Amino acid sequence: MSAAHPFEALSAPLDGLNLIEASAGTGKTWTIAALYARLVLERELRPEQILVVTYTKAATAELRGRIRARLAELADALEGADEPAALAHVQERDPHFLYPLLLSRPDPAADARRLRAAVSGFDAAAVFTIHGFCRRALGEHALAAGLELGREFLADEAEVLQAVADQAWKAETATATPSWLNWLIEQRQSPDSWALTLRGYLNQPGLQLALPEIGALDEREARFENAFAAASQAWASQGEAALAWLWARTEAGEFKGSHRKDWLHGSVAAWQQWLGGLPLPKVKEDDKAAGQAEAKLRRLYGRELAAALKTPAEVPAVFQLLEPLAEAALALQQSYTAQLACLHARLIGELGERLVERKAQLGVMSFHDLLIELDAALAGEGGPQLCQALQNRYHAALIDEFQDTDPLQFRIFDRLFGAGSDGTTAFLVGDPKQAIYAFRGAELHAYLAARDGVPHDRRYSLDTNRRSTPALVQAIEQLFNCAPQPFLLDELDYPSVQALPDKPLLYIDGQPQAALNWLWLGDAALGKGEAGERAAEQSARQIAGLLSLGRDGRARLGEQPLAGGDIAVLASSHAELQAMQAALTRHGVASVRISRQSVFDTEEARDLLQILNALAEPGERSVRTALATPLAGLSGDELYRLLLDEPAWEAMLAEFRRWHALLLGRGAMAALSAWLHDSGTALRLAGWQDGERRLTNLLHLFELLELARQDHPGLGPLLGWYRQELANAAQGEDDSRLMRLESDAARVKLVTIHAAKGLEYPLVFCPFLWNGQLFKKSETLPLCHEQGVTVLDFGSPRQAIRWELAGQERLAEKLRLLYVALTRPRTACFIAWGEVNEMAQSALGWLLAGGVQRQRSAAELQAELTTLIDAGETAMGWAAPLPERAARERAQEPVTVELAHLGRRLHWQWRMSSFSALTAGVHAEAPDYDALTAPAATDMPPAGRFDSFPAGPRAGVLLHSLFEEWDFNRRDRAALEALAGRLLAAHGFETHWAPMAADMVEAALYTPLTDGGARLADVPTGQRLIELEFTFALLPFSWPALAALLAQPAYGLPAVFAEAAASLHADVAKGYLKGFIDLSCQLDGRHYILDWKSNRLTDYGEAGLLAAMADEHYYLQALIYCVALHRYLKWRKPDYQYAQHFGGALYLFLRGLPEAGLWRYQPPLALLEALEVLLCGSVS
Repeated sequence: MSAAHPFEALSAPLDGLNLIEASAGTGKTWTIAALYARLVLERELRPEQILVVTYTKAATAELRGRIRARLAELADALEGADEPAALAHVQERDPHFLYPLLLSRPDPAADARRLRAAVSGFDAAAVFTIHGFCRRALGEHALAAGLELGREFLADEAEVLQAVADQAWKAETATATPSWLNWLIEQRQSPDSWALTLRGYLNQPGLQLALPEIGALDEREARFENAFAAASQAWASQGEAALAWLWARTEAGEFKGSHRKDWLHGSVAAWQQWLGGLPLPKVKEDDKAAGQAEAKLRRLYGRELAAALKTPAEVPAVFQLLEPLAEAALALQQSYTAQLACLHARLIGELGERLVERKAQLGVMSFHDLLIELDAALAGEGGPQLCQALQNRYHAALIDEFQDTDPLQFRIFDRLFGAGSDGTTAFLVGDPKQAIYAFRGAELHAYLAARDGVPHDRRYSLDTNRRSTPALVQAIEQLFNCAPQPFLLDELDYPSVQALPDKPLLYIDGQPQAALNWLWLGDAALGKGEAGERAAEQSARQIAGLLSLGRDGRARLGEQPLAGGDIAVLASSHAELQAMQAALTRHGVASVRISRQSVFDTEEARDLLQILNALAEPGERSVRTALATPLAGLSGDELYRLLLDEPAWEAMLAEFRRWHALLLGRGAMAALSAWLHDSGTALRLAGWQDGERRLTNLLHLFELLELARQDHPGLGPLLGWYRQELANAAQGEDDSRLMRLESDAARVKLVTIHAAKGLEYPLVFCPFLWNGQLFKKSETLPLCHEQGVTVLDFGSPRQAIRWELAGQERLAEKLRLLYVALTRPRTACFIAWGEVNEMAQSALGWLLAGGVQRQRSAAELQAELTTLIDAGETAMGWAAPLPERAARERAQEPVTVELAHLGRRLHWQWRMSSFSALTAGVHAEAPDYDALTAPAATDMPPAGRFDSFPAGPRAGVLLHSLFEEWDFNRRDRAALEALAGRLLAAHGFETHWAPMAADMVEAALYTPLTDGGARLADVPTGQRLIELEFTFALLPFSWPALAALLAQPAYGLPAVFAEAAASLHADVAKGYLKGFIDLSCQLDGRHYILDWKSNRLTDYGEAGLLAAMADEHYYLQALIYCVALHRYLKWRKPDYQYAQHFGGALYLFLRGLPEAGLWRYQPPLALLEALEVLLCGSVS
């Protein structure tokens, strides 16, 4: 590569195409601001005529501010150019640019006016992200670009892509053979996995796909099906005898060592599981014998058994069928794997096309679509006119971070400002050594192609580092000079740069410390897990020691004591940062994670899903799961004791039901805020070391949930949206999802290397540079470049070669990441190093080995570093041992915080109500599981046959589950008791209650429920609906009006029901009424609602049932359910006649059956219609 010319900001020509390569810390932003000022002064351009493009919103805001400040500073200097004192001050402050610029200008006053005008009009400055530029260009020239007007913009197209993937899945599975469909399911293929796996490849123009060979699929399917049928049938008929033969010879010691008894047990289990399941070709290939099944399966081949016998004997014929089956399965599996790869390859094109169509139908476009639209417009019929219009609009362009361009972006800039563009001025500014965004589609190859298009005399470099100390610059250069090609590419070298000696040094007890410090991980070889723990621990201990010395004034940066805000820890992954934060917490060091991580990609977001599930349906299982999360703050012992304490557990369930009512009536923010405060979670988290971070995340999630509720009404859609956000957390691009920062000025910063690009810190720790992992487990396909083309290989014959190429490209990118990490510090850098598994594959390991992958022992590594340290004089050194005293912050005085309480009731305009809400939280929201019971069992004499059965909400959940899972028509007592036992155990009860639970079920099923003697045991499955959900509109009504309605003698209701209704006082707001009916079924040709009640009563006769129905307001539940079923039947049954088809309500108090415990009521049609008018405003 030919050397670039040093860039002179004052004298560089302001025309044509220019390239400035700016190594880290060499003043790239300063240079862009200087060029901008010259364009205003010398070319007399206005801010709206100078296009400045960078790649993030944050960088855009910073660049805009820096340029504006530069123009104002220059205007101030020009206005004082005739004052000797002011001129002398400028000469002292900026002798290399500003002072000579002042001397060269013939009319400083006119220049100052021009600059003032530019500052005044800077709001119109064309400083954009690449997407912002495309949007402005298309918006100003929509007709020329052929752009459809009125399309909305999507910050994240994940939801649209998911819909497209769902459509593709339906299309594929509709025509799939049963075998292929079963195999897809077995491989965990789904629309979600397709969207997640293929998303990153949809926006890569020019991507070439290399496909595998499928082979004779039909023939292999038939061969496998025949082999599986033969083997499974033979195993069913002969397997028992064959196994008896096998175990007899095993016990007699007739097998050789290759067929030990425990190994044979494993082999038999594997074959039984396979032959007893679906006919799927699921065979693991032997790692040591390519093309053969794993040894566990081969061990039962007929020939293998024969060879393993010490004395020859005839082997049962069924074993002879296993080898052909395994071979057929391997062959078919190979074809299916290839077919799946081809399917994925096809889907890349199909999903892309369908995504475009879907977005067009919805009238939306993503930000990437802006690039596609502008590129297509420039290449289309009206392209020359559009190009000319944009060149007339922008007389000069300054393109920042050009190394992060992708082929599409490069094509746009090349057409507008490339070497073939006459009369334009463009400066491409970047550093190819910092090209680290390949995962976003950026390609170093695009940058290198652009560089080749720039004339050699217009290629510049910045050669003075303005960020770091000379010693640190020297140490980093020394490291990268260890390899002849430090970046693995001929086109990239490591240019030597100078450094200004104006940065503070790190002093301990008055002694200057080395710029690059090595933390030795020990003399033993380490696995990655152990190395990660040790690196985090040693780095945390070193940081704690430095901060301890800093508080004592012994560790200083120049004249200032070292503080937490002066230190940053860099890592490649969030998991490494999490481990580092935990280590710092153990040493009492406050830290903050700074990244573009989505708030949905946090522990709080994942735990909050369980909280939301419990708030949405506050049943036993969901609440128990929610309480097991770290957010709940319960230990395993505490949760276990809570579950055993019936009153405390019921109180907890009641709390979740109350929050559930808030969720339905007032929304996510109200419910979650109440949970956060009332559960003590906020107070508990506030006391954690990272509590502020966690609370910030939770409040952010609450806000996003409340906003999403507007577009996803209803609990089901809202939870579905939340789960989708969790699944897409790593891919999301919406800034509203990015983690918000808590106060962090005095804390140690934890930053990913990608997020740290463009930032700088006084001290930087790099604990994990030894990690040699090149590819993530999820990366199963090699992506590489061949002859200028990007290739994604799905399993072609060249896949192994392309994996090697992809590995080289990934190592090259890791070397650039290493460069970015090591060039962030201003004063000192600390690196943890030692002998770690696969360390030789790491970028630093490769570099220190001279540009080869070579694993070395700890002694060799230590000698390697000692040689480097000795050669670098004082630039490098071993990290000095520091006191281990923890850097704990001073304890603050406890602060008592009390929330203000509202003194009045707030009335809400809209809410989701239920029987539970209407009865003021007495009952659990649907499904209803009899959460409240009568007085404790110990205070009541037995009144029913089953009163000794456990009571309480868990028993109610258990019995409901038993009725939901059991087939009413099945006459199998043993199976019923087995199901009861399994459910008892699952719900925390002793299984000896199984016979009584089965008795309760049979009593309910065989009790005559109608005058005609109809029983549930005789109701076919097709004539019953379990947990029928309903929702209908609800208008505000008064409880006295309801009581008056129920008191009318014509309706035949007991007076006690009207009296109970008059006692209710819950607010009734406009909205919806929702519920679940335990069972809806047909008996004697009529439709009934049926509800199971596990309450224990003092009397199951008529008087006792009326009292229970009134006390628990079950009469209201029954009437609401009857209205719901009546409306349902009118919509779904064409010939519906109330008198002929509606049966009424049946409430089965299970403990009193079969002698008593049955409450029946058939409401008159007039009552249901009057109730419907009261609730809904009209009859449906």
